[in-house]
Amino acid sequence: MDRTMRLDVIGNGLSVPWRGTVFVLAAAAGLLFSGCSSTMNTVTECYYTAKSMQHSLPTCETFNLNVNTKEGNRLDIYFQIPYSHIHFEKDFDLFKASYTASFVLRDDNGSIVRANDVDRTVVAQSYAETVSSLRDAFLKMFHVPPGDYTLDIIVADNWSHMVSRRHQKVEVENFSREDFCASDYLLFEYARPGQQGISLKPLFPSGISYVKDSIGMFQELYNLRRGDTVRLSLSYSFPAAHDTADTRITSLAPPYNLGPANCMRSADSTYYRSDSVFVSSVDGVLQVFQNFPKLTAGWTTATRKIFLSRNGSADSSVSTTTFSVYPPSFPRLNGVDEEIAAISCIALPQEIDTIRAGATIGDRLKRVLRFWEDHGGSLRRKEFYNRVEEANELFSSCTEGWKTPMGISYIVCGPPDYVECHGLTSEVWYYDIGSNRSFAIPFRKSLEHENNLYYEIVPFSVNDFMWGDFVSRWRRQ
Repeated sequence: MDRTMRLDVIGNGLSVPWRGTVFVLAAAAGLLFSGCSSTMNTVTECYYTAKSMQHSLPTCETFNLNVNTKEGNRLDIYFQIPYSHIHFEKDFDLFKASYTASFVLRDDNGSIVRANDVDRTVVAQSYAETVSSLRDAFLKMFHVPPGDYTLDIIVADNWSHMVSRRHQKVEVENFSREDFCASDYLLFEYARPGQQGISLKPLFPSGISYVKDSIGMFQELYNLRRGDTVRLSLSYSFPAAHDTADTRITSLAPPYNLGPANCMRSADSTYYRSDSVFVSSVDGVLQVFQNFPKLTAGWTTATRKIFLSRNGSADSSVSTTTFSVYPPSFPRLNGVDEEIAAISCIALPQEIDTIRAGATIGDRLKRVLRFWEDHGGSLRRKEFYNRVEEANELFSSCTEGWKTPMGISYIVCGPPDYVECHGLTSEVWYYDIGSNRSFAIPFRKSLEHENNLYYEIVPFSVNDFMWGDFVSRWRRQ
């Protein structure tokens, strides 16, 4: 079976043509995700500082796949960088940018196994393109023996001279054994047949929230025998207390008593399940293309199981991936009910109850506008929602940033004047309030969140009077 691969760049993404037998089934998912961001070599280890710097650094997004080829095991690194994260300069009627992505793969002893630089030149047709959602993307492949490695990705903008770094552990799987096994999954936006095979446009994690109808999945199954029975099973689940725009905050006190984020709860409520069963008609490698429904907005766990039956014996493979899926309007608020929830951090409880009492969406919107007429007008409202968008961009992880303690503090108090770092576990935001005094908000990383990106305010550590003063600034006419 000829399974060569060619890489093209099509529009705003990658196209990966594959040749071989194609089986179109139903269902799917899974992916190994990682994100490129600055490390302590570029910025301090404060979460707020690192996230803020990502808006100016050439930060990228990647995901990794293990596949088997005629040449042996291969690690595929799919890479993309937003146009908005690289520096463009006008060149006659065009706008051009240039950056270098360096990949360094090391073994357990720290010795360099592979190293390679990729120089990229990006051309935009207009200024609007340079600040749009367009992204430059490519695929980097390494043929290496199975084992555990560390991967460093350094992205250097050649014109702004800004640098971002990523250090991560990667595992290259062993596909040489004769037992049944499967490649990692590649999510894709579309699959189109052509003269040289099936052309795929990969779907990066940041695009999951904007899928319109369905998500495609490609994978390869290895060491099959003719007559093997294969069952592919997929389920989506989220915490039982999933979803609510009814985020209530006591306006004159810091957000100590926010309910736990969904990411801190076990995924125990299945809302989608699908099984596909087929009998293999080939010996060796089977390529499988599937489609499955888009995920519900929120914190969803997708569990993928592969079951193989052969001559009375059975084998199986299980993988689980967690997705943060935001509403399509992200980073803006998703409708009037979320607007009401957001302003609850500066409104009195009785004011929120009055607004929510509107029988229709139109009634509630009129009451929201009336609230802002009494508290600064349309300009103040625009400033508030700009803060909400910034909080979403800075602090979103398992949930939208405006729903987190850091996000609420940012909305109410604004960017801190000074951030004090205490390693990776905690940090303190300071606000200058004059007369050589400052207002402090201490945060600590939640140990319950598996990805360690959720920070909470240390309970009863904030001066309630000063917090109330920041709230009252939003309420002044």
